[in-house]
Amino acid sequence: RTRRHSPDVHSCPHTTGTWRGAPDKMTVPTYVKAITAFTAVLIVPSAIRNVVAPGVALPFPPMDATNVKALWPDVSKPTIEGQRSRFLCQIVGLLWVGFFAIKLTTIFSHPEGTFLRRNLMIVCGMIDVAAAAVMQTFSQVFADGLGVNATPFVAVFLIEGAALLFDAIARKRPAKKAKK
Repeated sequence: RTRRHSPDVHSCPHTTGTWRGAPDKMTVPTYVKAITAFTAVLIVPSAIRNVVAPGVALPFPPMDATNVKALWPDVSKPTIEGQRSRFLCQIVGLLWVGFFAIKLTTIFSHPEGTFLRRNLMIVCGMIDVAAAAVMQTFSQVFADGLGVNATPFVAVFLIEGAALLFDAIARKRPAKKAKK
């Protein structure tokens, strides 16, 4: 038998190398893809809105008009405070779009799960958990003053962060063997 046809060595059609272990062990699990896609569908439209049309309420996610009013109250005013609010709204939107672009690229771009993907999943998972913590810290302020409930967003980011961290830490990723 040649090395290429050995049952425990698989060649990757997109690279010149081979790795030990079954290719299906290298792909991102479906539950991680589903959770990440759900979170992106929930957050990315608002992030894009913050960049291109700050202050405009969207029909989805729920309570977006209340959230916009609570987070960016001066965004449409022609005052200096309004301009600062618009600037911050757009920068925050760009940062969220960038974060989700990295996350979606990491999860969906290539079926081969490398150590770089694992490391990016750890970083994205930690950012998700930190975002949930910040949202939870300020949740009472928004609830008391504006009637905004942050709990659904805290839960979504916490679940996604936990899923990314669990997959990155718990799943074995066999090291690739270089071609001789």
